[in-house]
Amino acid sequence: MNCHKLTIMLALCLTAAAQPLAMQPGQAAEKPNVLFIAIDDLNDWLGCFGGHPQAITPNIDRLAKRGVLFSNAHCAAPLCGPSRNAIFTGRQPFHTGMYSNNDKGWHKENPGVLLLPQAFKNADYKTFGTGKLLHGSSRSIFQSEFFPEQRWSPFSGKSANYTKAELPGKGGDNPRHVIRMNGHEYVLPFNRMPSDRSPNDPKGESFDWASLDVADGDMGDGKITDWAIQNLRRQSAAKPFFMAVGYYRPHIPLYAPKKYFDLIFILIMGFGMSLLMTLIITYINTGMDSEYFNRFLKAWTVSLPIAIIAALILGPPIKK
Repeated sequence: MNCHKLTIMLALCLTAAAQPLAMQPGQAAEKPNVLFIAIDDLNDWLGCFGGHPQAITPNIDRLAKRGVLFSNAHCAAPLCGPSRNAIFTGRQPFHTGMYSNNDKGWHKENPGVLLLPQAFKNADYKTFGTGKLLHGSSRSIFQSEFFPEQRWSPFSGKSANYTKAELPGKGGDNPRHVIRMNGHEYVLPFNRMPSDRSPNDPKGESFDWASLDVADGDMGDGKITDWAIQNLRRQSAAKPFFMAVGYYRPHIPLYAPKKYFDLIFILIMGFGMSLLMTLIITYINTGMDSEYFNRFLKAWTVSLPIAIIAALILGPPIKK
């Protein structure tokens, strides 16, 4: 996790709290509701940050316009575990000694350290937590919590493990791990690439991607979203709440419903077609021998194969 990936955590948390905390003289103190959103491996790939031209994030962009957008934010450590631990404890890695992802459960080994949701609870907030928040388990630190499988969804984590018979081929030219679910058979990895990171480990190889013919609600991130929405709708003004929602994607494996892959394919094709139109207009205005025409011709000849390759990689959706 690099220095941008936890930007969204602080930006959204502080945005939610900033406006109600701007009290007028004589105004009674209020306790704002706080929605804390963590998105793993997102980097700055949001429309409002301009971090990637293919990022289409209208809802987050609207939220950014309503509050404060922090465009120069840095995480405490360039790894998931110590960075998240710093957010939840308010302590830097050089104070906690947590520098790697292997230090899972640090907060359990140091029960005297107050965690962020516990601080809100002590301030008479009702706390909710779901999804990937701390690195490892975030159980038992919220009053109400929900932690479904996210990493391997729509499959279960256990089903992603190679059997003894399958394991010898994991690092070979034809890795093959079979998952049977809902009357269908899936062969992983979908990208058909050998595992060079952990060829002898029976755990699934997460360097993989696939367009799956499933609904949002079949994915772990979809399930935590539904849970969060349901609980948000149940809240009343009687007691403030703190809700933390941790999204796993775009962390690998890049399994996602087909409709999101379709968006990228449309973008790629749209880019290729826009270059073609530019090529035609340039030819009309400048002629075939101009420098500009040759420049756009080269761009078109590059973009067309990319669009074709993208179509082949995305391929038909894998049926649920």
